[in-house]
Amino acid sequence: MLDLAVLGLLREGPHHGYQVRRRLQDLGFRRFSFGSLYPAFKRLEARGYIEAMRSTSGSRKSYRLTGAGAAVFNELLQS
Repeated sequence: MLDLAVLGLLREGPHHGYQVRRRLQDLGFRRFSFGSLYPAFKRLEARGYIEAMRSTSGSRKSYRLTGAGAAVFNELLQS
């Protein structure tokens, strides 16, 4: 469920981990931490669904949805 929510949020555009966590909390996901969010990022990145981008300052890593991630998200929504 967390993976699907992350993919959905990244459809809006690139976000860094703090932004994703905050948005998920705003949407009612209360029982998760960065300890579960960052493994989800790694899992989705390993599958090619998202990709990490370094900011120009280099202090934060943002994530964006790939074409494959958008296709999987749409497929999951239909099933």
